[in-house]
Amino acid sequence: QGNVDATNVRLVDYIPAGLTLADANWTASGSNATLNTPIASLAAGASVTRPIRFVVNAGFTGSIRNFAEINGAENAKNLDDIDSTPDSNPNNDGTPKDDVINEDHKNNPGQDEDDSDYEDITVSPKPVFDLAMRKVLPSGAKNPTVAPGDTVTFNVVVYNQGNVDATNVRLVDYIPAGLTLADANWTASGSNATLNTPIASLAAGASVTRPIRFVVNAGFTGSIRNFAEI
Repeated sequence: QGNVDATNVRLVDYIPAGLTLADANWTASGSNATLNTPIASLAAGASVTRPIRFVVNAGFTGSIRNFAEINGAENAKNLDDIDSTPDSNPNNDGTPKDDVINEDHKNNPGQDEDDSDYEDITVSPKPVFDLAMRKVLPSGAKNPTVAPGDTVTFNVVVYNQGNVDATNVRLVDYIPAGLTLADANWTASGSNATLNTPIASLAAGASVTRPIRFVVNAGFTGSIRNFAEI
């Protein structure tokens, strides 16, 4: 922003919690990352960009504010910057204002120092979609004994194990030999019974139960295994 050329412009980035430097053009020392190759020359009125890359730490969620600063520069006339003081201290730069480059912290300490700036990001959990199901008897019994002509109820319990909501969850029950569907909430087609009304919405972390009822066929004896599926 001045009228003399700058040389040997050095940059520091203050690495915040949640990020790990992943850029061979910068070197980390503690929580500071410095640009390996200073900007050799920057003409009056010009600008130049240097990217810096990080990896978001595993398991981190929340807001991250990343500051960077000009921590040194020269010029042919040995002049000081008129409105800021280059250094490697993130705590002496006044009141931070995003993308503001026209305030004078050197002469008005409450203002933003325009040789430093920040950018914010928000880290949300990676979306995971994961549904699971258990089929159980309402009594909790395992392998109970029933008789021909009895009504048997199974509870189909659907779990949303992911972190995104599920919608329009459809269920099918594979009707085994020995059972006849006896539930108006399901429709049989061959050996498949489908739930008439899909589960409209199932929030992340929630579960919902849909019962299904059968009658044991007359004259049938033996073991029956009944599967269901999303």
